[in-house]
Amino acid sequence: MRVFSRSQQKLFLTTASSILQNTTENRPWYEKWLVVTDLDGTLLDHHDYSFQAARPALDLLQRHEIPLVLSSSKTLDEMKVVANDIGIHNKYPLIVENGAAIAWPASNDGSSSLDDEFLVDTLGKISRNEVVQQAHQLREKYAFEFEGFADWQVSDVETHTGLSPMAAELSMQRYGTEPILWRDPREDAYEKFVKELEKKGIRAVRGGRFIHLMGQFVDKADGLAKVAKKLQRDSTLALGDSPNDLSMLNAADVAVKIPQPQCKSEAVMMDVQAPVVLKPREPGPQGWCAACLAWWQAEGSSDSASYQLL
Repeated sequence: MRVFSRSQQKLFLTTASSILQNTTENRPWYEKWLVVTDLDGTLLDHHDYSFQAARPALDLLQRHEIPLVLSSSKTLDEMKVVANDIGIHNKYPLIVENGAAIAWPASNDGSSSLDDEFLVDTLGKISRNEVVQQAHQLREKYAFEFEGFADWQVSDVETHTGLSPMAAELSMQRYGTEPILWRDPREDAYEKFVKELEKKGIRAVRGGRFIHLMGQFVDKADGLAKVAKKLQRDSTLALGDSPNDLSMLNAADVAVKIPQPQCKSEAVMMDVQAPVVLKPREPGPQGWCAACLAWWQAEGSSDSASYQLL
């Protein structure tokens, strides 16, 4: 066995370190980035659920193999369909039900229950059944007026969402969240409902269509942090349109606040705290595409002023 002197060993280590540093520095800038996006009202049109207007930016991400992670209040079964339609089926993790669980492609390491194509890592400590039970007990006790997925048949979900029968059925297969519609006209009733839920470890988060009831200690930001660490991506572009996206947007390096003209709660979303905040003019996939292309141009040219073109 050949024995190297201390000076030789030091030289080898210095050379190896220099090669590693140069390799890292010479990597394309986008290889450190991860794109995470909400679906309804953001990547998907609020009315017809189409993403075709975002196709130029989607093609750009796919061409450069930039991970596109879907993060939504939708269920795993719903999001698998969307991922397949976009062309990223079983390629990247899915953050489902507002962060209640992460579905990892089965080819990657994961934990918890095994879906046929994904390993499902449940983040929440409160099950959907417990969330529903506690909410319904409060409804009975205080005569709160609301209804949700647990009260509905598939046809009711179709009516309230505009989904097809098959998609509506998939949307009812939930791990840890319960979407509801608040109907109570009484002043301060909703505030009391939220406070009573918090005592039981449950919170209410407003989305584009529904209020989502879920455990207090999970959200989209938790899912984003875990996915970014797993994929070893240092920088994040996040896109969303609703209050349930706020934690995710605040955790990103570049946040895109998609306009939501159909929602009265839009003002809640105005104070996004991220190093760069983009506000495209167009809602849905049109704004999504414009923001992604502006990000690509600005980061690629190392000129943050380019963001002002939006």
